[in-house]
Parts: sequence; structure tokens; C-alpha cells
Amino acid sequence: MSDFTASVVIPTRDRPDRLARCLTALREQRGIVPEVVVVDDGSSDRGAVERAAALFPGIRLVRIERSGPAAARNAGLQVASGDVVLLTDDDCVPSPRWAETLARTAWEAGVLAAGRTVYDERLPLVVASETIVAHAERRAGFAATRNVAVPLAVARANLFDERFAEAGGEDREWCRRLRRSGTPLVRVERAILRHEPELDLAGFWRLFTRYGRAAGLDDGLSPGRLRDYRALVASGFRRGARVGALVLLAQAATLVGYVRHRSL
Repeated sequence: MSDFTASVVIPTRDRPDRLARCLTALREQRGIVPEVVVVDDGSSDRGAVERAAALFPGIRLVRIERSGPAAARNAGLQVASGDVVLLTDDDCVPSPRWAETLARTAWEAGVLAAGRTVYDERLPLVVASETIVAHAERRAGFAATRNVAVPLAVARANLFDERFAEAGGEDREWCRRLRRSGTPLVRVERAILRHEPELDLAGFWRLFTRYGRAAGLDDGLSPGRLRDYRALVASGFRRGARVGALVLLAQAATLVGYVRHRSL
């Protein structure tokens, strides 16, 4: 029996099969049995989400109008009841001790605990995307909110900025505010989660244009970061020519998204 309780908040939209896979992994957690809060962010087939959630008794299903993952996470935080809240996404599969390992660190140290994300390294689009995220995490000192835990009281005092109406950038801004409020980020390598995104080339382009729009909302794209972008591209080409080319394509998409946002 754990000396604290935990809740997992999962925003979802139109991916019931992925959601069911994530929920299956959460049902099989060891060491702690977390409360699970699923926030349906305006799925077009609400019945499919209900059917997926119904397979797992005890899940709390919250519905909001299509507002984006920042608003969805906030809605989940408002109804969660655990001492610690874990955040993940519907295309993620936590390992059996993910919740217990990550939540315990967050609870005992009073920190934002970030786990280790693994993925299929045979898929160039996924490798390129994960290479960029990992580089951004190192540079900006944040953690993608598919794999984090924090005391619930801290999360509720620092809700996500709902101006980020699409996925991309909201986690970086949120982590920065947590650090400024005195909540440090701690990496927990033993808390392993597998990310299984469905990416084609068009989806890859859209993903990084969203990141560009998020940069327009956040701290912008600084010309002084040229050396940093070179390092990112170099890290991509170290993973292979295809990955390197995709990293370059992602940077072009980010610039397009940024320019579009600034022109509004």
C-alpha cells in the first residue's frame, strides 16, 4: 500500500484504439493503482471514446468542447483526486512500474519528475520528431508532458496556458513557470514510457508548423540560436541521412508556422 495516491490525466481526441492501448497499460501498473482521468477533447465519435473507457471500470471520463491539450489537461487537473498527478498522452504505453516510480519521486521530493521516453527507432519520421523534442528538452530545460508527474497542488497552482489551442509549446511554457515558482525538474530514467505516434509526412509537417505557431506565442525564434539549430541538424544526420533531412524539413515547417502566426 502506497503512502500517497496518484491520478493520471490523459487528453484524447479521435484515437480510441490508441487510448485503449494506453489504458490497458495503466490497468497493469504495479506498486500503485492510479486513478485515471480521461478528457475527451471534442472527439467526432464520442461513442468510440465511451466504448474504450467502458472497458476499464473506475475511469473518470470528462468531456470538453474542442479546445486543445492545454485546456484538456486543465479540465483533468480540476477533477483529479490524487496527491500526485501524472500526465501522459493517448498514444503512449507506460511500463508496469511507470506510475509508481514517477509519482513517488514527485511526491517525496516535491518536484516535477520526468520519465524516460522510448520509441521505435526503425521509423525515420518518429526518430526525427523524437530527436527534435529531446534536443529542445535539453536546451530549454523542460519535459514533454506525455511523461511527467508533479504534486497535484503544484499543478493546480500552475495551470496550462489555454492560449495554446493546439499541441505544441504548451509544455515548455508550463515547465518554465513551474521552475520559476520553485519546482525543479528531475529526470527519472527508471520511469519508462513508450511513445507510439502515428506519423505520416503530412502529419509530420503539421506537427512542426504547430510548434512554429507556439513559438510565436512563447519566446519566439531567435536568430542568435543559429549555432543551436546547427547542432540540432547535426544530431539528426548522426541518426542517418533520412533522419537528418527530416530534421531540416521540420525546421522549415516550424519557420512557416511562426511566420503565419506573426502575420495574424
